[in-house]
Amino acid sequence: LGIRIKDIDLAGKTLTVFGKGGKSRIVGLPERLISVLGAEIAAAEQVYKSDRAAGNPGVSLPNAFARKQPSAATSWQWFWLFPAAKFCDHPVTKERCRYRLHEEGARRAIRSGVAKTDVIKRVTAHTFRHSFATHLLIDGIDLRSVQELLGHSSIKTTEKYVKLARAMRGEIRSPLDKLWD
Repeated sequence: LGIRIKDIDLAGKTLTVFGKGGKSRIVGLPERLISVLGAEIAAAEQVYKSDRAAGNPGVSLPNAFARKQPSAATSWQWFWLFPAAKFCDHPVTKERCRYRLHEEGARRAIRSGVAKTDVIKRVTAHTFRHSFATHLLIDGIDLRSVQELLGHSSIKTTEKYVKLARAMRGEIRSPLDKLWD
């Protein structure tokens, strides 16, 4: 939800993702999402243009950056890909600004989508991160590359996906299955 227009490179098919501790990493965009993201960018641009035409305040910025470059709040590249419908008061500066969509809206959308399927397990936004990592490993992507994509500082954190990937590939079988071989 925290994606800004400047973080997306449709031509290069990449997205810059910022994680904990200010770490950033670049991930590839799936071909199927290019047109969907293009439509989201166009929708965000309509909100941006409407805000500028009405003289509305800009978007919230990271604190240090807001002091260094206050004009960025009204620039297109710093606008949210998923802007909130309403303005709010910035928690630190108390100035009126446009923020991004709230996490609860995403949680509701995920719950609604899962309810329309036969999935009986608990699914959260983080489930997609785990699935991403596991499927990369199943597809033979090396552990170090997966570590970099996920932004893990320790390889130990990434290794937890290996066991699941092996089981899903069929490399690990229950000893009970051998009784019927």
